Amino acid sequence: MYSETSLIESLRQAGLRLTPQRSAICHLLADNDTHPSAQILFEQLRPTYPSLSLTTVYNTWKPWKAWGQSTILAPM
Repeated sequence: MYSETSLIESLRQAGLRLTPQRSAICHLLADNDTHPSAQILFEQLRPTYPSLSLTTVYNTWKPWKAWGQSTILAPM
């Protein structure tokens, strides 16, 4: 489990801008006992963020994967 704060901080350390979409991804993943796929996150957030793309979800995940936290998201 990861806190929303730690997920956001890791994105900042990776040099990613904290957009509302990335913040929402962190919020959904924070303290989540499951490991949702990128597709599930995308489908959950798309109604609120119509401009969100699946690519954004994957690009948000890349720093976590690089740091060995790839279990945050389930494989597709």
